[in-house]
Amino acid sequence: MAIQELKALEGSNSFIRIAFQQDIPVTSRVLRLIDSEAFQRLKQIPQLGFVRTVYPSATHTRFEHSLGSTTLPCNTSDIFRLTTTLSVTCPMRK
Repeated sequence: MAIQELKALEGSNSFIRIAFQQDIPVTSRVLRLIDSEAFQRLKQIPQLGFVRTVYPSATHTRFEHSLGSTTLPCNTSDIFRLTTTLSVTCPMRK
């Protein structure tokens, strides 16, 4: 079973660019998730907590944080590749 998002990194032209030059592939599944009401509500919730009182210009929402956490599957695939004999690579690691 192929993971659409990892496969889309190889040839898709639709990406969401986030910090540190990470690309989030925009597949139909990712788009449905991002467009959901629950995910959109994350734009209203700050991720930094009290840091905003010290650094008012620091902005980082749960929405942005959630987009960034999509790199976790790639990290997991790297660990899996290192601990097994199967060939699993993450296209984000170019």
